[in-house]
Formats: sequence, C-alpha cells, structure tokens
Amino acid sequence: DTIWGELLKNRARSRTASNAELNAEVDRRAAKGEASVTDYVVRQVIFVVPQGGSVGQRERDANAARGRFTDCDSGVEFMRSLRDVAIKERISRTSIDLPKSTNDTLAKTPLGRLTAPYRSEQGVEMLAVCEKNQREDRSALRTKVEQELQEKQVNAGADGYLKDLRSKAIITR
Repeated sequence: DTIWGELLKNRARSRTASNAELNAEVDRRAAKGEASVTDYVVRQVIFVVPQGGSVGQRERDANAARGRFTDCDSGVEFMRSLRDVAIKERISRTSIDLPKSTNDTLAKTPLGRLTAPYRSEQGVEMLAVCEKNQREDRSALRTKVEQELQEKQVNAGADGYLKDLRSKAIITR
C-alpha cells in the first residue's frame, strides 16, 4: 500500500496543475474569503493545582478571575496578584498554525478577554486574547489548493493506472 501510494504520487507530480489553473482556483477561493487569516497575540494564564489540591476549586477560581479580566494590561497585573497563578510571555500565532478547536475558541473570544478554562497537565489554563488582526494570505491558500489538486489527480489516476497495469501483466506458473 505504501509503495502504491508513492508510485501514484510520483506519477501525479509529472502532471501537476499549471500556474494558470492554480491562480484561477486561488482567485476563486479568495473571492469567497478563504484567504482570510487571523493573527493572534495571546498570553497563557495557568492556575496551578497544588499537590493534593482540588482541580474543581481551581476551575472555580479561574472562572471568577475570568469575569474580572477586561484587558491584557490591567488583567495580567490582576492575575499576578493571585496565588499560584503563572502568566507566560506573549506569543504570536496565525490561525493557519493553530488546531481548528483552538482557532474556533480564539475567534469566539472577544479582544482583551480570556477563553474558557480547560484542564491541562500544568493545571487549569486559559488564553488571554491580547491582539487580533485579520489579513489575506494567498500563499497559504495556494499551498492548500496545490495539495488538494495533487490529491485529486492521484485519486483520479489510480483506477486507470491499475487497469493499464492489469492489461499488460503476464502471469506465468
């Protein structure tokens, strides 16, 4: 199966889509808004669960603090005043780089607010959404379209190639 998949990919590479076809598909999808990308700047807030402590209590603490968090500057200062709370440095991520579930959560979270708490190995975590910027990124869309077209060509050529190989095969005993 592995060799068959590689063989089909190699055959499809020789018949890749032209730049004109790729550009046309990218333009079509960009017109639908598929080239839209969001850049996020977030800070991770961790409510550490002490050994023998209650995770449920830390979740309640996180939810209470979440209601008082209104922006990244004053909110981070407030969080630092709480016991057993760690705040990580700002990190920048693009919606393309994030898992779909995280991307959906950040998209729903208003600017300057915290996501709902979730459990992790480190304790109870939330993400503070400090910045959101929408932009268009055609290069990422082009890469995605290129991969989809190649996969489509691989799948379309597989049946015909197998039929051709079977017609030319000679089986001897």
